[in-house]
Amino acid sequence: MVAVFRAVASGSANWDETLTLREEDKVSGSGVLREFSNGLKLALRDVVHMMIVVSDKTATNMVIERITADAVNAEMDRYGVTATRSMRKVLGDGNKLKDASGFSAAGRLPENKRYGLGSTTSKEMETLLEKLERGEVVSSAASKEMIAILKRQQFKEGIGRHLEDEWVANKSGSLDALRSDRRPGICAEGTRRHGHYSR
Repeated sequence: MVAVFRAVASGSANWDETLTLREEDKVSGSGVLREFSNGLKLALRDVVHMMIVVSDKTATNMVIERITADAVNAEMDRYGVTATRSMRKVLGDGNKLKDASGFSAAGRLPENKRYGLGSTTSKEMETLLEKLERGEVVSSAASKEMIAILKRQQFKEGIGRHLEDEWVANKSGSLDALRSDRRPGICAEGTRRHGHYSR
């Protein structure tokens, strides 16, 4: 999401440009775009919203195809979070995996193969979220818009389930043996902080 906001700010992408849903983009897992017909035209803005709000894996692949995993990594370098790497596109889940594609330069390194989609650390997520809350990610306006998108994220089984009366701007996620919830503003104990990452 951050890399898309940067691309739009720099003029190399436009929120209203259309992306075309292709069979090769579709993967199993969360989201609904895989259920739609090939050839469907979607605005970049809508695909980004699907990627975050319903964790749509197909939308993620469409964004990586358009923006590239290398652009994501370059944007993370800008904020000093150099262990946070996008490695490749989503393969899917369960028994319906696709061949790996969309590799970044980092994703092609043998030592990073074990990380799958990507890598990060708790500290780096905290750093990025602090910058987001302070309005330092892309721009103040972009940071506010990204937080607004995160507030609409629909999976609240993580930290958000305990914070009914609080605003929650977060992005949950999971892998085989990992459940995570990242958000600016409130930490796991419910006390206010600039950012928190928990597993």
